[in-house]
Amino acid sequence: MKNNKLYTFVLLILTVAIIGGACNKTKQHSKWLTGETWLVYEVSIDGAPFGLLPKLTFDDCDIYDEICFGTLQIENDGVANFAWQVREKGSIFELSDQTENVNESNEEAVTFCSSFSGIYNVNKADKKSLELESNNCKRYPGKKVIVKLSKE
Repeated sequence: MKNNKLYTFVLLILTVAIIGGACNKTKQHSKWLTGETWLVYEVSIDGAPFGLLPKLTFDDCDIYDEICFGTLQIENDGVANFAWQVREKGSIFELSDQTENVNESNEEAVTFCSSFSGIYNVNKADKKSLELESNNCKRYPGKKVIVKLSKE
């Protein structure tokens, strides 16, 4: 009987450790983003460089209790709003344009945000750099899009 209790206890501890470890990378990657500003320093589409390089500001949020939002700014060309999420143990990043009002002052930022909305694989992530890759961006389906960011 004692062996069954010990076995059950060990199994419970291992389960909690595995679940905690699985959530840990998602939370860690999100923590690096939330409340921070990151600069996009490189964008390429099927290897061809893309000229506009925005700044992304990730609002402070609790990734488990709310939808996380942020703003995308292209120098003096306006601001777009987006929702973001890190999931799958930190291996997936999703960006979704959420801008409601488009006008001349923010059209370029909104176009960028909308065009690059999609689900990305996280190729590299640490406290100072992030590399994302996608084949299913809204405007570039089937093309390899790479976005590289560094912390401001």
